[in-house]
Amino acid sequence: MNPEQSIDQAAHLLQSGKPGKAAQILKRVIQKVPSHAHAHHLYGLSLFQERQFTMAARSVGKAIALEPGNPVFRNNLGLILIADGQADKAIDTHTEAINLDPSRPDSYFHRANVYRHEGDFVRAVEDYEQVLKWDPYAVEAMSNLASVLISLFEYERAGKLLDDALVIRPGFAHAWNNLGLLRQQTDQPDEAESAFSKAIECAADFLEAHVNLGSLLMRLNRYAQAVQVFQKVLKLNPAQAFIYGNLAYCQSMLCDWSQYRQVWSRIEEQTRRGGLACGPIIFLNGSDDPVLARKLALAYTRFFVPDLAMAPFVHRPRQSTKLRIGYFSTDYREHPVATLIVGVLEQHDREQFEIYGYALNKDDGSAMRKRMHQAFDQFIDISGMADEKVVEMTREHQLDIAVDLNGYTEGCRPAIFGTRVAPVQLSYLGFPGTSGAAHFDYTVADRHIIPQDSQAFYTEQLLYMPECFQPNDDSRTLSTDKLTRGEFGLPEDAVVFCCFNKLYKLNPEVFTSWMQILQQVKGSVLWLYTEDETARQNLRREATKTGVSPERLVFAGRTEKYEHHLARYRLADLFLDTFPYTAHTTASDAMWAGLPVLTRSGQSLASRVGESLLMTLGMDELVTRTIPEFINKAVELANEGEPGSRQGFERLKSMLGKARQDSSLYDTKQYARWLELGYRMVHARASEGLSPQTLSVPR
Repeated sequence: MNPEQSIDQAAHLLQSGKPGKAAQILKRVIQKVPSHAHAHHLYGLSLFQERQFTMAARSVGKAIALEPGNPVFRNNLGLILIADGQADKAIDTHTEAINLDPSRPDSYFHRANVYRHEGDFVRAVEDYEQVLKWDPYAVEAMSNLASVLISLFEYERAGKLLDDALVIRPGFAHAWNNLGLLRQQTDQPDEAESAFSKAIECAADFLEAHVNLGSLLMRLNRYAQAVQVFQKVLKLNPAQAFIYGNLAYCQSMLCDWSQYRQVWSRIEEQTRRGGLACGPIIFLNGSDDPVLARKLALAYTRFFVPDLAMAPFVHRPRQSTKLRIGYFSTDYREHPVATLIVGVLEQHDREQFEIYGYALNKDDGSAMRKRMHQAFDQFIDISGMADEKVVEMTREHQLDIAVDLNGYTEGCRPAIFGTRVAPVQLSYLGFPGTSGAAHFDYTVADRHIIPQDSQAFYTEQLLYMPECFQPNDDSRTLSTDKLTRGEFGLPEDAVVFCCFNKLYKLNPEVFTSWMQILQQVKGSVLWLYTEDETARQNLRREATKTGVSPERLVFAGRTEKYEHHLARYRLADLFLDTFPYTAHTTASDAMWAGLPVLTRSGQSLASRVGESLLMTLGMDELVTRTIPEFINKAVELANEGEPGSRQGFERLKSMLGKARQDSSLYDTKQYARWLELGYRMVHARASEGLSPQTLSVPR
């Protein structure tokens, strides 16, 4: 064959998915005609199909050198660079292709895809619009543009584009998937589920649609169905980010521990290799290893905190002695974070501080939302604003300190802080671990949750509170209704152990230790919180396996009023904590109501909150370090004094009642003053041009 015939044959082989055979032919052509640009170009594409990106880019680069005016060569080089993770070079290469021929929509499309992947949504929109200018029926561009507009909260326009795309191509799976995301964002879960299912119907192996459907079902508390979807995802791609963690979470909420050890072994193994098998918040449920937690946080930040490509932050000092603090959260609603922080916000000294609240969640109409709104000097709902708009607006507010109350929890918007909106940025309360992010200067802590020898596990500097880091609202009230054990299905005279933590914190090791306690405390029962019948059945089955009658498990459901929930704690004798993710707000609630908490403390922040609360109350006898110690302490307390007297528990309740009055744990005003002093300290350091360093707030 002559060179042209050989090139035609190689091109046909490439289209047929046979890059190896194509490469053999093209190498012979290049040996014969080294200056044949198209041969170098096709040879690069054959290497590209075999994922040899560096060699592919080099070969296409030779084609460009031989024929610099060919936009196709540059366009394909851009695709190779994208695949090789060289986003900046890919953008430059596609820009060169566009400059050579501005009428080629594919170059705009591929450059827009890079902008979208990198989080530069404004430029992505411009390029997709150029594609549609040249080709109004380009459904891929319509769908991708819609996905960007969803990220920019332009829901109406996104919906119109997706409707048009599906009229042109009714079986276009990507458009159905993006429609599902749109319906999910606009609080239409049934329509979202239908759209994701339609995407899967159109393309059975469409990984992203399976991931989105499973995540939706998980948020809707349909855990058994979510498990089935996530197992399908793992068959399609065992390395898919976060799926092992989501699977572990859903199975834990069902108390289905049949795969517990295998799943968590895989999570830890992938985390050691720098993978993302699990989200940072779910990781706390199954691992007490702060080294791995830090490694995971660093990986998460690197891969999932987008750069908004905005101008660097410039601090403009205000002519005011008042410090302006901005609190950002998705949890200005009936939520544990709001329960803890609302009293402190109300107690801030308005002569010294100006408090801004930035709501990342929509108004749910709850009493807590109203109370949170009233607690701030300025309250701004930013739930429908794109990150870029939030950053622009917030910078205009000239905050002195920005406080993120989310961390890596649901609905978080880390790009806002990655771009920086204040000279000092703190991670606080919502996420019990390190952010792994350089843009957070400090995290609020105490010396129990992060002792000195654990500081290396945190990328933030530490702002140590004098006592417990966790705030509390001392205005909480308990129902005055006379509650009886009988109305909750509890035996009147038996020892009642209790744990109202959510089930995702429960695991086989913890449950087995509880069953060993029941075995040694005659007639005792365990009072747990869940309304899920599958979880209840699984827990009864697990109890039976350990030789404990399933009738000794009593289940509580949701109460109509929070005051009743708090009051019912008084019916129990001892709260048994989980591990490694211990009770946080739940422990504060229990002890506020008068119920002592027995905790087990470990290495991670999430495992040490119980210790911090109890040490602040002066009740260190309830802090244990090992499973045997935990079991022995519970049994010892149950057997203290005369048989059946529950004397040990009454002694602890009496101690707790006095400690509540004497300690700082439930002194909201004192906590607010300490926190304000901490804010003054970090602000003063920044004002002097000094880098953040670990600081201790004096008493």
